[in-house]
Amino acid sequence: MYLIGDFSYHFDMNNERELFPTSRLEHTDEHMGEAVKMAKEGSVDAALKQFGIALHPLQDTFSHIPEHNAETPFDHAPFEHCLFKGDPFGILWEDCRKARKNNPNWGNHSRPDKENKWHDDYNNAGTASMARMAELMKYPSIQCACGK
Repeated sequence: MYLIGDFSYHFDMNNERELFPTSRLEHTDEHMGEAVKMAKEGSVDAALKQFGIALHPLQDTFSHIPEHNAETPFDHAPFEHCLFKGDPFGILWEDCRKARKNNPNWGNHSRPDKENKWHDDYNNAGTASMARMAELMKYPSIQCACGK
């Protein structure tokens, strides 16, 4: 079990459903539902806050994927996980040895994985985000606050 945060907003790990019982898109739908409810009630600030929360897991569906070596928390930041396990040099544990040798994220978990795919992921995340925004823009309270 991870000690910090709820990684299910970032990662879909269906093989570890006991640790991550909710998927990213379930989180997106949950917060979009709250945003719509708040918009219907005329609570614009609350609706937009829920919308913003909904965007994070939606957009992570494009970045935390196997093609980016970022499907799991371990894949995304192997050095940090191995450091926590007491293997900062990637020599004691087999998964750490493999990650040090094969995972380009070993030395920098924030490096842009597969830079040639970044532009496509950016566009796809933007398209998905705009589609969700269009759902919210149907409500008069949001239209008045955001403009048409």
